[in-house]
Amino acid sequence: MLLALLAGTLALFPLSSYDTWWILAAGEHMLQTREILHSGIGSWTRSSTSYVYHGWMFAIFTALSYRILGEWGLILLRSLLAGSCFMFLGLATRARGARGAGVLLLPGLALLMGYTNLFWPVRAQSTSQVLLALTLLLMSLSRLEGWRRCLTLTLTTVVWANLHGGVLLGFVVLMIIVTGENIDCFRQGGGLERSKVMKDCALLAGAALGCLLTPYGVKGLFSALRHIRGEHVATLPLEWGTPRLADFPLFALLLGLVGIGLLTTIFSNRMRWADPLLFLLFAVMGLSSLRYLEIASIGLAFVGSSCFAAALGERYFKGWRGGIGAVASVILLGSLLGIGVGRDRYLFHGGWRPGRQLPVGAVDFMARNQIFQQVFNPYEWGGYLIWRLRPANVAFIDGRVDLYSEELVRDYLWVQDANPGWKIILDRYSIQAILWRNGQSGQALRTELEKDGSFVPIFKDQGAILFVRKNGRYLQLARSG
Repeated sequence: MLLALLAGTLALFPLSSYDTWWILAAGEHMLQTREILHSGIGSWTRSSTSYVYHGWMFAIFTALSYRILGEWGLILLRSLLAGSCFMFLGLATRARGARGAGVLLLPGLALLMGYTNLFWPVRAQSTSQVLLALTLLLMSLSRLEGWRRCLTLTLTTVVWANLHGGVLLGFVVLMIIVTGENIDCFRQGGGLERSKVMKDCALLAGAALGCLLTPYGVKGLFSALRHIRGEHVATLPLEWGTPRLADFPLFALLLGLVGIGLLTTIFSNRMRWADPLLFLLFAVMGLSSLRYLEIASIGLAFVGSSCFAAALGERYFKGWRGGIGAVASVILLGSLLGIGVGRDRYLFHGGWRPGRQLPVGAVDFMARNQIFQQVFNPYEWGGYLIWRLRPANVAFIDGRVDLYSEELVRDYLWVQDANPGWKIILDRYSIQAILWRNGQSGQALRTELEKDGSFVPIFKDQGAILFVRKNGRYLQLARSG
């Protein structure tokens, strides 16, 4: 409960994700039209492109939360997701035998990973973290067996499939745990129980069917596989980059502790076969992409707690019950929080750094003057443009990286860095207006635009600058500018 309370409290920071805005726009679009999203609404470069949005149900919940309580509705939604995730994780570690401070150490490290990185915002992938923890809990409950387990996990998979494409990870985790349980049963001399094998096969079949029970069907499954492979996003930096452990010492610490716990079970001959397979899965995920650090940390925390509980045994944990365990837990949580604050002084702002602002004034100007067509914008501002100027298809690019082709992403990055030939690309797309950063990060393109003279600035404030083509669609604004 302490872990869940801390997670929920740490989630009460201001909105910090640029993607929140296009998620809101998608949810509002579905609520108003009563239709599931099937195209790239909001983007003029991809408005007619077929699009599978795996988080369609989450977008609707997000839009409803915003309708009821505004931005506070979104903050409370995130707090609920965070608290639920770590409550399920803590209960899962207890179900695997951990007690007292053992329930908190590794899940606490996973918690801090979520709030010292960029990806605990209002995004559909947060639901995958919650449902991964719930799946691990359900698979660990000894009283949930046979057909009850099959039905419960199938329903969980159906819900997960409609909230986020990460349901494929859940299916892989189920396969690993089921396989590990049967191997353990065989190694202990019990052989393979036919009834258990049949029920496990039914569980996996139900989960596989659950992955398909979405408005997109098989098409959604193939789209999720392409997204996992990063076919459309290979050229985008930031969240798809490979993390360096020197920059993420908490993940390195978590990885090391779990590795030690796994080795301990091997030497004590108490290893569960699912544990090394899960360790390998989550370690590879976390080391392959920044985007997967948080969900990998949750899986690793579960594996590590399970391993230490198995290796040390119930005897060790008897001394951590009652008052001693409570005091140790509070001290441990306080220490972890201190580490997190020391590592990232913006912890309580959700990683939101000063200077990361939205172009509110510039978009107000665009709305007044109806500058909606053939706009070039920064990647991180696309979602805000979609939300503010809907139903116009106004964004050149936004956070839906799986919507855009690799060629378009390359063109965007080339223009962003003002590489030779940037003007040719703008001409090829017939760009009429450019909303750009008015800071250090936007200096290269801004300087080239001012030198070239083909675009003239018509609005400027501390955060953003708006250019229009001198002899283009917005000729009158260019002259007045």
